[in-house]
Amino acid sequence: MKCINCGQENKVIARFCKKCGRDMTIPPVWFPDWKWHLRALVIIYIFLIAAFFAGKANNILKNSSQIINYIGRIGRKTWPWAVGTSYRLGGGCRWPPYLERRSGMFVAVKGGIGTKDRVYIRTKSGDFLNKDFIFEVVFEGPQDHDTAFFGLGEARPGRESGEPVGSVNLRIHGPGKRKGAVTLTKAGPFAGKTMGYIPRPGTHRARIHKKGPTVTFSIDVNDDGPSSNDFSKKIPDIKAFATFLNDNNFHLFFGSGAKVTYKEVRLVLLN
Repeated sequence: MKCINCGQENKVIARFCKKCGRDMTIPPVWFPDWKWHLRALVIIYIFLIAAFFAGKANNILKNSSQIINYIGRIGRKTWPWAVGTSYRLGGGCRWPPYLERRSGMFVAVKGGIGTKDRVYIRTKSGDFLNKDFIFEVVFEGPQDHDTAFFGLGEARPGRESGEPVGSVNLRIHGPGKRKGAVTLTKAGPFAGKTMGYIPRPGTHRARIHKKGPTVTFSIDVNDDGPSSNDFSKKIPDIKAFATFLNDNNFHLFFGSGAKVTYKEVRLVLLN
């Protein structure tokens, strides 16, 4: 038996330590060592962390509806395009449930889908005239891509040109054609005014933002957020600007443009 005072080994039956003389019959007093302190601290910290996150989880579950409503309210006021589901196109991804889909309407290409010439993919519903929304399409095109279309309305191909009639839309040219001009039109081929230019091939984002009667068309060049290259056009009163629109033919659409890859689509209802 080891003496707790000096560490000397003694016989089990010894009453006194043969080295220091300590009474071996007195029960030793236990003192916590550094290992005990470390284990105790670890247990305390684990308990505190578990209690903290348990409280957080309880508060989140209790107030989840308030949190969701708050995020939605802030998003709609500040970053309305940040609220909503973005659907990637092609590659076996889920097709957006609000878009029409017919056989032969598009083909799968690398990074997205491509539509046939003068074929337009539009929303199933045509009742967006009195709704506030944001509609976005991300597209990519080479230097010489054909004209792509993005807009709102009936989107019915015209008999002569095949361009969408009964619509207000953007005509988006490739950089190698008309210097990448983007034109807002409502009256057929080559009508309207040039909004801006997409000078180089790349990935870009087209957006329609409707709030009340006001509709804003915009292009985020290079899809990199706000920059000096971006441009937009505001229509103060869409009903006065395009009197042919009604509660049944106000679809949202995109398409056409040989060599254009449509990569992503997003629709956000704001009311």
